Amino acid sequence: YLRALSAVALRGEAGRAGFALLDEVSGIQRAVSAGANPGKQLLVDQMLSKCHRELGTVHLGDSIG
Repeated sequence: YLRALSAVALRGEAGRAGFALLDEVSGIQRAVSAGANPGKQLLVDQMLSKCHRELGTVHLGDSIG
């Protein structure tokens, strides 16, 4: 997603949303490394919720690439 964005787009809303998601993933990785043991489904639900908030809802037929 981020690799496909132009330099201008990276500085815009789409870039900020992508970097916010990367920050969220990094935070979860740090928490798990520090000993947090959240359930797998909780992590999946949290990340999907964050993706929907940052990138919008995906509709059938849409693709990531």
